[in-house]
Amino acid sequence: MNLADRFSDLYGPGQARLFQAPGRVNIIGEHTDYNGGFVLPAAVDRRLFLAARPRRDRLVRVHSSTIGESAEFSLDSLSARGREPSRGRGRGGFQTRPRGDHAAWVNYVAGVAHVLQEEGHDLVGLDMLIDSDIPVGAGMSSSAALEVAAGVTWRSICGLGIDDVQLALLCQRAEHTFVGVPCGIMDQFAALLSRPGHALFLDCRSLEYRHVSLPWGDLRIVVTDTGVRRELAGSEYAVRRRQCEEAAAAMRRRFPHIEQLRDARIEHLEAADLDDTLRKRARHVIEENERVLEAVQAIGSNDLNRIGRLLFESHRSLRDLYEVSCRELDILVDLASEIPGVFGSRMMGAGFGGCTISLVRADILGDFEEKVRSGYCAATSITPVIHVCASQRGAGEVEGGTR
Repeated sequence: MNLADRFSDLYGPGQARLFQAPGRVNIIGEHTDYNGGFVLPAAVDRRLFLAARPRRDRLVRVHSSTIGESAEFSLDSLSARGREPSRGRGRGGFQTRPRGDHAAWVNYVAGVAHVLQEEGHDLVGLDMLIDSDIPVGAGMSSSAALEVAAGVTWRSICGLGIDDVQLALLCQRAEHTFVGVPCGIMDQFAALLSRPGHALFLDCRSLEYRHVSLPWGDLRIVVTDTGVRRELAGSEYAVRRRQCEEAAAAMRRRFPHIEQLRDARIEHLEAADLDDTLRKRARHVIEENERVLEAVQAIGSNDLNRIGRLLFESHRSLRDLYEVSCRELDILVDLASEIPGVFGSRMMGAGFGGCTISLVRADILGDFEEKVRSGYCAATSITPVIHVCASQRGAGEVEGGTR
């Protein structure tokens, strides 16, 4: 049964419009975004679909067929009540079903509605049905896809005059202030502004960006899920952010122009008075920004070996300097490094689990999957899930409205 038919079964007859937002991979540039640095993500063909139909009242009803849960809230309650969470209710005091903490996913939808109304936009109530094949918890930004899909849905149905950059910033603000996650801007930008066949080179401070054509006709982006959920990622993410801010502040005392680690160079780091931990964190960010810039140049010259080398260097830095890898991620990267036809591999995302990204020659995909699967299972007793991805366009309405 397609999504339109399921929508009618759930909410009754009547035409619904269909929207989509992609998941993303980050080719290189990890933990640089919240330091004002550079990233190189690309949207991929794992997508979240959202079917929606306007209501005559201010109620928003949402069902996720992916996890089999429903929730609802009033658009009026989002602005009328405080945003402190209470058990059995989402932020803003809206009622969720089922009760308890299981419907927290709807905060990403309600948060977008909240910030749109804060900006003075008039919204209508909606019936929504969500379906997604973006793996949850694997570092492919399923949460940003949900925010962005909700944003483009209200923008289109309500005729809001918001461009993609503005919408990305509003979705990020929703995650900061409503969901309570201090994320960078990369995920929302990638979900909205990507093009097929391209990576998105983004300056996370100025928000300047350009599309970088990927000359990889015989190359594939492969995401391998460790099967290890990122239980430490949230708390350690906050720790790393604080450490980066402390490192920048320490360097700023000697070099006043350093507002964020984005502004620092290795010579500044070597001259600064930092403890070993802060020095390692800052070195990773400084060198990772340099790797992103070098990767863009390497893509332009179709130097796949150079791109791959940068990915392996990135992983070693994330493992040894930023200390966000784990045994399972290291095993996957080591296995990939031993397979001829793999140009590069590294952990991707916040760390402590999740997935790796590998650049693999198309003709050895079968060999890659067999060796990685068997080697990883032997080492961990976990069978990894392997996703072969293609680049995808950013979020928008689906022509024809069917899935």
